[in-house]
Amino acid sequence: AGGIALHWDGLVWTSEATGIGTALNGVWGADSSDVWAVGAGGVIRRWDGSTWAGATSPTTADLNAISGMRNGKAIATGAALITYNGTNWTAITPSIGQVAHAVAGTLADNFWIPTVQGEVFNVTITGTIYSSGRWDHFAWGDGTRYNLKYVIRTLREGWAS
Repeated sequence: AGGIALHWDGLVWTSEATGIGTALNGVWGADSSDVWAVGAGGVIRRWDGSTWAGATSPTTADLNAISGMRNGKAIATGAALITYNGTNWTAITPSIGQVAHAVAGTLADNFWIPTVQGEVFNVTITGTIYSSGRWDHFAWGDGTRYNLKYVIRTLREGWAS
């Protein structure tokens, strides 16, 4: 719903107004006092444990997903690719050039971003896009396109669907 975030406190879900009417598409949190949400028009909101506040976005493109690390760094994607260095959000150019609906990472600065065009990009928190390809269930690179919207990453494996 436009501008609404749902919060689970361990017992019940509650609806929290974020102070905007814009649709929020993705949420990620390092802990209960450091939660980020991204959405339509490049909107970025941050929960500090008691209130939602806006953050300066380097894009007006829709953002669909966000992920990060406990060291204060984060990455968000959608129709743009942006990273957070602990202080500021920065647009990565050139971007991946495709719409993405998910991002996941587990290593110090390593994230996977699957796109609706079927590619999976490997991106560092500094914005370096150092690997991409298409997965055909056995190997990368047969040219098959998949409409990928979800990704998970463990220390040794990754899944996208």
